[in-house]
Amino acid sequence: MAKVKNTGNQPRGFFTEEGGQVVVAVGEEKEFNMTEADFNKCKEVAASEEPAPYEISGSPGGVKKLNAKEQREADEKKAAEAAKKEK
Repeated sequence: MAKVKNTGNQPRGFFTEEGGQVVVAVGEEKEFNMTEADFNKCKEVAASEEPAPYEISGSPGGVKKLNAKEQREADEKKAAEAAKKEK
């Protein structure tokens, strides 16, 4: 997940990996998934301006949100592994 902290003097907008938009107000910090191309371009822009309008860290992608079935299967798998370790 990308972590963006707005250090500038105006709100900044960024696109999420899914195509949505995230607005980071002045002084705020938000975490969200963004594409690798967007992440790299945002790092390039932040590095080229003095003072930097925002700080960006982390990585472009992140943990994908699972749908209900996938989440249930993941939970069952974790429970089975935990039970196996207890034996």
